[in-house]
Amino acid sequence: PGYEDWDVRHITLSECIRAKRIPPEWADQRKRQWGAGSARYKNRVLGEFAASEEDAIIPLEWVERAIERWQEWNDVTGGLVPIERLTVDVARSGMDKIVYAYRAGYVIARFEEFQKETTMQTASRASAFLSGNPNSICVMDVIGVCPGRYDKVMEEYPERIYAFNSSKATDVKDKSNEFGFTNMRSAAWWKMRELLDPDNHFDVCLPDNDEMTGDLTTPKYIERSGGKIQVEPKDAIRLRIQRSTNYGDSVIMSFWEILEQDMGMEWA
Repeated sequence: PGYEDWDVRHITLSECIRAKRIPPEWADQRKRQWGAGSARYKNRVLGEFAASEEDAIIPLEWVERAIERWQEWNDVTGGLVPIERLTVDVARSGMDKIVYAYRAGYVIARFEEFQKETTMQTASRASAFLSGNPNSICVMDVIGVCPGRYDKVMEEYPERIYAFNSSKATDVKDKSNEFGFTNMRSAAWWKMRELLDPDNHFDVCLPDNDEMTGDLTTPKYIERSGGKIQVEPKDAIRLRIQRSTNYGDSVIMSFWEILEQDMGMEWA
């Protein structure tokens, strides 16, 4: 009340750039990180106050809540906790990153990323982690990449490394027990959605990482005949956002064991 004579309008990104309030390089980088069609890009760069896309698997709000919980967790622990699981999402091309996710309970404690890492370097890094953390396990993506990394670690730690085969068929159902999934990748993404759903009270904590946020909120899904959910293929996502969802994939693989324990899922 009292401001009826004010004229309110939306300030565009191009106006902000012309006024030198936003560097164009910053806007371009956010577009590459989050994707031009993502809710976060629309909110943070275009100022459109967009809600999460209806066909997105994981709403932006749920990821941001998980990031807030991580900040609180880090303030208390300083990140100094025993790591239970290392997840390795292996690069599929020279421009992709190899992303390592370190998990403690319901918390992704930290990430590491490397580019152009050799098979031996990846295997050595995973083996060194398992050697220094005797109560931990390692999960490694094995689809579409040279299996040598996994095989080398398998030779040393056959009981503590697991292959995540995203194209494998699965009988897993969603929480309602009504929908199935076209493959393990779709099941893992959907179960991550259920873990982040505030109504389920798992209180997952995720680091404040822009690429991770973009990765988790970018993939879409469709319902196939026969009551099965299919998550958007990685190649289709890459065409849309011009990069691979390495951070997001490392997160969903990391929580697969928790999903097995808490939601009655079988291990891969």
